[in-house]
Amino acid sequence: MLFRSLAVAGFVAILATLPALAQDKRAAPLEPSERWDIMRGDIVGDAQILDGAGLYALDSPFRANDAATVPLHFTQAEGAPDVARLTLVIDENPAPVAAEFEFGPAMQPIDLELRVRIDAY
Repeated sequence: MLFRSLAVAGFVAILATLPALAQDKRAAPLEPSERWDIMRGDIVGDAQILDGAGLYALDSPFRANDAATVPLHFTQAEGAPDVARLTLVIDENPAPVAAEFEFGPAMQPIDLELRVRIDAY
């Protein structure tokens, strides 16, 4: 699960962009995960996870050239409720909480790009 819940880089030279150009551009599937079901309580407790479709988006390639540097792009639609915290969970990684962010008002709307390692890819 690249980021199955909302409970959720820059290129320096032209050579750095070449691998990105060769990536498969199909959307990565978000699928139910038994492992997420097991760890969910430890990560978000009893918090209700709402569907953020249309308000927030997490884009990633279906298949990246290198599982050690998979690009992710999290965006917040104009007018969407502010995001104070974001936890990025990659459920098949040995350490599934890949990142935790806190955002202030000046960061809204969020447009965040990062690269992560995904072990089961």
